[in-house]
Amino acid sequence: MPTEQGAVAALINKKRDQVAKLERDIELLGEIETELRNGSPVADSPSGMVDTTVVRRDDPLPTQIAALMHHRGRPMRTTQIQRELLEYGVTTTSAHGLGPMIASALHRRKDLFEKVERGVYGLKNK
Repeated sequence: MPTEQGAVAALINKKRDQVAKLERDIELLGEIETELRNGSPVADSPSGMVDTTVVRRDDPLPTQIAALMHHRGRPMRTTQIQRELLEYGVTTTSAHGLGPMIASALHRRKDLFEKVERGVYGLKNK
């Protein structure tokens, strides 16, 4: 039946897109782990300009948060994360803004983030 085959093909394509996003997440996390193991210093740009290579706007939100935390080299408050992601040009169409989306990502992705104290999260050490 053509309808059923079309639905299966659409599902396969959706899953391939999800796999591609996860592969990008894994690649980024591997880079972060390598830098942490090598003891690379993490510092802000000396020019004070926003380094647009730190957070890529087309990445999933958890990946953006992890990249920001890695760049800062320390745990961050959710309000700091939101402010800095906005500086990097991350936007949302949600009427509620980025705040609830960030909180949700931090809670859902326990494999990436750990709660340090109330309202403060850091990258999870593996």
